[in-house]
Amino acid sequence: MEEKKTVCKCPYCDADIEFIEDMSPFCQPCSITIITCESCGGKAREGTENCPECGKPLK
Repeated sequence: MEEKKTVCKCPYCDADIEFIEDMSPFCQPCSITIITCESCGGKAREGTENCPECGKPLK
């Protein structure tokens, strides 16, 4: 089974991040794992309680 890789930008430092589908991306320059809000798709640092975009609780 081939892993699907995607490239995105870190919302904090704008660095290119390559990540594998079904895994949260890790930004090397920031040393943070980035999670996605299930409600609005906003990006946040892992450990953040509420989405910075919509304010809903993050799991």
